[in-house]
Amino acid sequence: MEENPPYGRRVVATSFLRDLLIGRRTVSAPPAEYLDHTIEWLCRAQDATPDGGVARQFNLRRGWLPSYPETTGYIIPTFFRYAELRGERNYGARAERMAAWLLGERLADGSTYGGGVEAEVKSPAIFNTGMVQFGFLRAYESTGDQEYLDAIREAALFLVASQDPDGAWRRNLSRYATGKVHVYNTRTAWALALSGQKLHEPGWIDAAVKNVEWALEQSNENGWLRYNDLVSDASPLTHTIAYAFRGILETAVIVGRQDWIDGVRRVAETLIERQDRDGSLAGCLDGNWNPTVRSVCLTGCAQIALIWLRLFEMTHEARFLQAAQIANRYVMSTQILDHSNPGIRGGVKGSQPIWGDYLDFCYPNWAAKFAADAVMLELRVAEPRSARTAVPFA
Repeated sequence: MEENPPYGRRVVATSFLRDLLIGRRTVSAPPAEYLDHTIEWLCRAQDATPDGGVARQFNLRRGWLPSYPETTGYIIPTFFRYAELRGERNYGARAERMAAWLLGERLADGSTYGGGVEAEVKSPAIFNTGMVQFGFLRAYESTGDQEYLDAIREAALFLVASQDPDGAWRRNLSRYATGKVHVYNTRTAWALALSGQKLHEPGWIDAAVKNVEWALEQSNENGWLRYNDLVSDASPLTHTIAYAFRGILETAVIVGRQDWIDGVRRVAETLIERQDRDGSLAGCLDGNWNPTVRSVCLTGCAQIALIWLRLFEMTHEARFLQAAQIANRYVMSTQILDHSNPGIRGGVKGSQPIWGDYLDFCYPNWAAKFAADAVMLELRVAEPRSARTAVPFA
């Protein structure tokens, strides 16, 4: 376990001044170099914990926070993918350590709890369980370990048992998110559908379809979804908007629902219209897809780039690729590759500027995860078509 890098008032003040006076930098290296730095930041986030999980964030006020099961779960596929890209086994070994740790963090019913490892009360959380499912699926694919197969099955049974007849999940929600129902659980539906596909369990796929059908019933005429935020349903984050539509898109691919794909495509086209010239998107969007904040949620920016890239893979329409590329360049321009503080160097902030509306003065691990995924997917679509893989980026 590594020592905590510098944090506290002085680090907060210097970071504030940097964004106030300098703002973003020009992108000075190729995307692959930014990718390498982002992955190395995630390695440091893992090394900052004693258990093999990934630290929730580097908080400029508090330093590295304890391991976070939810996001460690979906960081696992990122590390396996990077290991394959670079041909370096040690990144896969890191992913296996994450997965082995998560096996021990499951609750008796097969679920994963909400919050970090330090939580005093550990209660089942639907979304967190789904996100860890992605990690177990990829770990089983890599290792063939029966323990992961058992964990996948137990978690899937928990998810199905917790679902209401209309397809929504209203029970066993994380106590850290407000609201009695969350549309962004379509990302959990994707994990459940993928589990059903891999383990030949059609009932799990049916449950995933029911959730997506319920979610689509919550849409406005313009495709915007209600009940889709951590705090304000009237003005959701691009982070949760992307969670929801990525879940719909990938579930649609699994079950062959072209109408759902077309619906996501229409939303993706609207988001291109809302994208600024510099590649950014406002961090929150209301029911008319209008910005409600000035800051950018960098996590959401990277996630929406992933949706655009997936649609480019499906349609070969250049506008999706172009939108994703400038979104990726925007996120890269906020990263500092030569910072002396290892908690900052190569990381991705919650918001641009750093005092913005989402996780101010923090570098969350999931921002780095999605930024890395978006660059790797951009690199993949640049390959000759014969060299591409159809495996989605979880």
